[in-house]
Amino acid sequence: MSKYRVVNLRTPGVKSSNFVYVGRANARSGLVGHPLASPFTLPKNATAADREDSLAKYGHWFLCHPDRDKLLAQLRLDTDCGRIPMACWCTTAEAGETPIVCHVQIIANELEKRYPEETK
Repeated sequence: MSKYRVVNLRTPGVKSSNFVYVGRANARSGLVGHPLASPFTLPKNATAADREDSLAKYGHWFLCHPDRDKLLAQLRLDTDCGRIPMACWCTTAEAGETPIVCHVQIIANELEKRYPEETK
């Protein structure tokens, strides 16, 4: 199991729990945008190809982000080395389905690569 977890804010009970928000600003929910939030939006009825394209763009953007190392180090601290989950709106799945990959899972994978001693 992944040490750095990603939770969906649409899941009942998540909004009242402790999490580190890694999405875009959301005034309705009172959430401040994170610097590593995806700048790429999807159409309302996005296809799997749309999502793959957006994730590919995010992956490139993430790798080129000038503050990536500093922001990842801060996320490591903010999540208490993975004890506190990262949250966003785009990770969704119905019961029994595989969760849709999102930008925060890309971040979680990078944190696991950088800090493998914490994922054992």
